Amino acid sequence: MVLTGNSCLTYREAQVKSRAMAAGLIANGLKPGDHVAIVMANYPEFPLVKLAIARAGAVAVPVNYLLRYEEMLYVVGQSQSTMLIGMGHFRDRDYVSDFIALRENLEVLKCVFLRNENSEIFSAFPDINDLVALASPAAEAELARREADASGSSVSDIVYTSGTTGHPKGAMLTHDMVLRAAFSSALTRSFEDGRRIQFALPMYHVFGYVECWIAALFVGGSIIPHAQFDPSEMLDLAASLKATDMVCVPIMTQALIDEARRRMFVSPALLSVFNSGGVNAPGIWADIREVLGAKEVHTAYGMTETTASAMCTLTEDSDERLMATNGGSKRSGPAGDPAIGGLVAQYRAID
Repeated sequence: MVLTGNSCLTYREAQVKSRAMAAGLIANGLKPGDHVAIVMANYPEFPLVKLAIARAGAVAVPVNYLLRYEEMLYVVGQSQSTMLIGMGHFRDRDYVSDFIALRENLEVLKCVFLRNENSEIFSAFPDINDLVALASPAAEAELARREADASGSSVSDIVYTSGTTGHPKGAMLTHDMVLRAAFSSALTRSFEDGRRIQFALPMYHVFGYVECWIAALFVGGSIIPHAQFDPSEMLDLAASLKATDMVCVPIMTQALIDEARRRMFVSPALLSVFNSGGVNAPGIWADIREVLGAKEVHTAYGMTETTASAMCTLTEDSDERLMATNGGSKRSGPAGDPAIGGLVAQYRAID
């Protein structure tokens, strides 16, 4: 399910590990509907944590890890997160001191768990692997009950979107919304079985979360997530791990094209490139085909409130349509809502 340059997380392993982690969260006092903040880059643990929170009947609050402390304090506090699962450091930033301050200043935040990074400086908080040791037969029985009672209409995520007139706003997404949006993406972009989607888009955002990870699940696919964007490393792994799909914003796509042109990149497995989320240079679509070698190209338009993209080009669309539009309403099949004409989301001009 998750591939990296030196590890492989299978579907079976993800199921076992996330259930054990969920039982540990329950044993630690996590109640149904509680909010759990996630401050983590695209490490393999991110999907495990997300699955564990969902299994326990709680709500994930994925936090932009580039936020300054004051901004993080607002998001974690405003979301009323009772637990936080994070990383000790990323790039040149130490998060431990921030998490200590959050716990001291937010009465609602009861506990913090950190991703194991083999460093003594993180001893202020328990490791997320310690959650497994917390699990008890009673917690496992409660987990089974919550899984059996799970509802698609329950809130699964609160994803904060930029506040153009004030503080960031928390968009409340349900399990049903996430799954329908992801299914329609797989359908519109013509996923084959076992698609391998490579991306450096953060999974705290719906682009990396829904369009990449959750969409891949519908075809038994895998993701190749990057914690940081490096065009050279991305092309190396695209070839060695046989990525069939790259998902990027235009500035990333252009950097990949420049690096691919420099090294004469060839990867026969690469089938598709999904390029969206910004302004494109006019020749980018031809370069995606000619330099990266993609046979299928897509672009789209979406927003956090519509659970990722609601508009997307079709696989068979011409380059002229790519250059002039963001496509049309996504194909939705059985994921569509009859009340809005079989779509997953509908835009209307109000004023």
